[in-house]
Amino acid sequence: MSTTSLGVEHGAWYLWTVTLSGIAFWTAHVLVEVSLVPYSRHHHALVWWMHGFTVLLAVAAAVAALLSWRIARRARAMEGDDTPAGRSAFLGWFGLFSNATNMVLIIVEGVYIGVLWTHA
Repeated sequence: MSTTSLGVEHGAWYLWTVTLSGIAFWTAHVLVEVSLVPYSRHHHALVWWMHGFTVLLAVAAAVAALLSWRIARRARAMEGDDTPAGRSAFLGWFGLFSNATNMVLIIVEGVYIGVLWTHA
């Protein structure tokens, strides 16, 4: 399948990676944060690394959301069209929603860590 038939300047790998990357970022955030919590009780500086990891993954999810928005805007069809370009537009809008939602989840979990740490 050529990139022209997709309706975007990049191929299918780029399209799917950008669309689904927010889910991977959120999953990594949950797994890493949960695994570091027991150690943070004895190593207090670890909490700052957890906050840094939260910021890093929130920014990565925001970049993925912006790239998804770019895909949706540059597709040469409406998302309801039954064409490859229409499917690319749909995946772009879906990626924007998914990545933005995962970015919010990452931020909320980071705030939650800060609240629990100060009240524990």
